[in-house]
Amino acid sequence: MRRSVSAIAIALGAILAGCSGSPPTIASAQPARVQGATDVGAVDGDQVIDFVIALKLRAPAQEINRLLLSQADPGSSQYRRFLTPAEFGARFGATDADFQRVLAWATAHHLTVNRPSQNHTTVSLSGRAADVAQAFGTELRLWRDADGTFRAPSGALAPSGIGDLLGGVVGLDDANHWFSHRVQPTPTPDAAGGTLGPPELTTMYNVPPSAGAGTTVAILGTGYPPSLKEDVDGYITKFALPTKRFAQYTQVFVGGPDRDDDALSNNEYGENLLDVDMALGIAPLANVIHVFTATNAPGLFADGIDFIVNNVPQAHAVSVSFGSCERYAGSEASTLNTLFQQAELEGQEWFFASGDDGTDGCKDGRPNKILAVDWPASSPWVMGVGGTQLTGSTEQAWSAGGGGQSELFDKPIWQSGVGPYASDAVRDVPDIAAMAGNPGVATYAQGQTFASEGTSAATPIWTAIWGLLDAAKGGNGLPSPHATLYQIGQSAGATAFHDITSGNNSAGVTAGFPAQAGYDLATGWGSPDLTNLIANWP
Repeated sequence: MRRSVSAIAIALGAILAGCSGSPPTIASAQPARVQGATDVGAVDGDQVIDFVIALKLRAPAQEINRLLLSQADPGSSQYRRFLTPAEFGARFGATDADFQRVLAWATAHHLTVNRPSQNHTTVSLSGRAADVAQAFGTELRLWRDADGTFRAPSGALAPSGIGDLLGGVVGLDDANHWFSHRVQPTPTPDAAGGTLGPPELTTMYNVPPSAGAGTTVAILGTGYPPSLKEDVDGYITKFALPTKRFAQYTQVFVGGPDRDDDALSNNEYGENLLDVDMALGIAPLANVIHVFTATNAPGLFADGIDFIVNNVPQAHAVSVSFGSCERYAGSEASTLNTLFQQAELEGQEWFFASGDDGTDGCKDGRPNKILAVDWPASSPWVMGVGGTQLTGSTEQAWSAGGGGQSELFDKPIWQSGVGPYASDAVRDVPDIAAMAGNPGVATYAQGQTFASEGTSAATPIWTAIWGLLDAAKGGNGLPSPHATLYQIGQSAGATAFHDITSGNNSAGVTAGFPAQAGYDLATGWGSPDLTNLIANWP
């Protein structure tokens, strides 16, 4: 049975009334990884630190929830009226005087203002470690644990003169770098034909031909960008896509040129290829804006997220195939969740890969018997994307697909009563899934086809699907995305999604969760059937 718009609006009201999407503010700004680590000395004072500060919102979080509710209410004057970044700033951003106070503080402490947000909610900054430490009234120290050495503040932050304005900081520590969720590809001769290219994927996911003209999707990545001629044009030519690359594919660089080492940048290059190939392969008529950060450090990724939310609002679907261990993400979660909520008020939905380590998102391994999920896929304000694979012609759960139960976030009301752990009181991951495993999807680099795997294939597939869904519904953004998706899953899941009922995501390391009828913690609601998803979406 198809749910009416009003029924979904009523459901959303209950959701927003009970959603606790952000963790408590973390006063010390120390990542949890510091616990048990050894202090091994001060950070080199000349090291350059990139970070983003978030300012406290002028209105309470309940006001964001009220606006999200009104956007989904057909009886409201705000129905389907999404905010611009400037309008968000007018309601929630710092006053001009307070914002100037922050900029003056940065200048006084010899910090470089890379980009102040137009809506007075964030500032992208960089500076010498010695100046950063002085500005925040703390020390920046090096810490060592079993996983290596990382940077973190020695204690609580005390920025003189702006403490009353500070809502959060991302990037003072580098304990939780974001890594690609892509499995190293195996070269596949063009003649082999074993991988899934655009014809197979669009058929599998019931994508209408010539869909999505004019829609815009964004991709956030880092590392070496794809070559426009050898890689992007090569893929377009290889699969005869009706894409005008110069008009439809744009690269934007945030934070300057790539600064990751060659080995890491090369791995990230493969990720970037996979992301753009999946986006263009599913939605060849869409505009794709590919944003690159200078490194994979959390401060730069926060900067990239901020850039897309505030400077690319026309992209109603954003793909990120990078993530990190949720357990160590507390110091950045509050700041990024606020940006994700702003994005939803703009009609922009973010899709994050759920990881390629099954239920071992923090890579603790079987001896520790600790199940963990990936951040930011676990945020209640984004779509977490799991993985599937083919066995014969049957789509099953991919054994390495990330999924499980959050350690940071309470259960959103839209997940209440859903799935095998309906009363577990925590955010469950993933929400949805798509191809990530065998036989791999086809990507193209420098004249050769590669078979790529990972939830970083599934994520841009779903991002492109969402862009096509948005275009089919008017192209202005989709209100109450999670509530609507879960309502459709409960009422029309068998047609709007391919319900995955076999396989699991144990990854051979920790106990996994089985796929089953309806929602599960291996594949969420399953993979898309776009034609039927469009038909069932209000």
